[in-house]
Amino acid sequence: MTEKNETTSERIFTKHFNIMLIVSLLTFTGHYMLMATLPLYANELSGSNVLAGMMITSLTISALLFRPVFGPLIDTRGRKLILVTGAVLFVVVSLSYQFAQTVLLLIMLRFVNGIGFSAHTSAAGTIISDLTPKGRLSEGIGYYGISVIMGTAIGPALGIYFARETGYSTLFLVVFIFWLVALIISLFINYEKKEPKAPDIGVRKKEKFVERTAILPSLLMFFVSLTFGAVITFLPSYGVARDIVGIGVFFTVYSITVLISRLLTGRIADRHGFRIVLVPSLIALVIAMVILAFASSLMVVLIAAVFFGIGFGTSYPISNAIIIKRCPPDRRGAATSTLLAAMDIGIGLGAFLWGFVVEVAGFTTVYLASAVCAILALLTYWYLERK
Repeated sequence: MTEKNETTSERIFTKHFNIMLIVSLLTFTGHYMLMATLPLYANELSGSNVLAGMMITSLTISALLFRPVFGPLIDTRGRKLILVTGAVLFVVVSLSYQFAQTVLLLIMLRFVNGIGFSAHTSAAGTIISDLTPKGRLSEGIGYYGISVIMGTAIGPALGIYFARETGYSTLFLVVFIFWLVALIISLFINYEKKEPKAPDIGVRKKEKFVERTAILPSLLMFFVSLTFGAVITFLPSYGVARDIVGIGVFFTVYSITVLISRLLTGRIADRHGFRIVLVPSLIALVIAMVILAFASSLMVVLIAAVFFGIGFGTSYPISNAIIIKRCPPDRRGAATSTLLAAMDIGIGLGAFLWGFVVEVAGFTTVYLASAVCAILALLTYWYLERK
């Protein structure tokens, strides 16, 4: 599979594209504030790494279950409706966290949170693909990814600060404010790009929930997301276990690396093809996991963060661009949902599975196993190219 594309002079940064960048930044800042702190909160309440992992798993399970619902609705009912639905659920659940004093209630709220996450990410990814000029698709998706990554950079450190310095109630209030502002701004998205309906309705009904052209790139991101589940869920506990102070800086270094790489790799992929960017990024992901398996100091962990930023941060937008180029225009919502569902499974399964592995075999085994997952992603891309 060879793909070289001409760039165009069409603008990427239009009104609605910029609105989506702001909405994405606010949404993902709040999201990662909770991703970094709720496992710690659950651990404090229960003393269990497995239950801490359930803070991620319950969210990703619900996101996975509802992607088959939101994907087709995005294509038939409109992008804005689903985006706003997700924002409303975010606002409601962020207020409800204030009253969750047991792990069971937290798990239930994370499940509802996951429904909103499913709606938002499916709609946002589809809107971005609509608004980005075809010849600059990798570049446009990369810019959108930067707003997500900025949330990743800000969110964990901000969340840990509020949780430790002012308490979880203040943390939940700040998340509520971020998500409320995101909801208000999303109401100003008034475009809708109507795509022609496919003539073969019978075939489309069979492919309603899963877009078949997206299956292999989604499988690739499933393996990549298993590594992300190991990092986002257990890196703070990993730092405590190995007595590495300041390990939260990992996310900052990771985010800076992603920011730099996405400014470069999108244009390279559009001009020279996906392979020249994706293969090195997956190799970098393998290296990052091996380094984490044996790291014993903050400096070594930060080196791993650089490789992880190149690996995970590049593989997602490139896989997304591959999917958008391969699928019919009227199936973009379903195709985006297929990709994100695979990532949900990977992150959620990883958070749950790695919790057991940590208990039995320790962090070294978790991150070596994650390196194997990255190798499987590389093999998946090799098979995709052959097809």
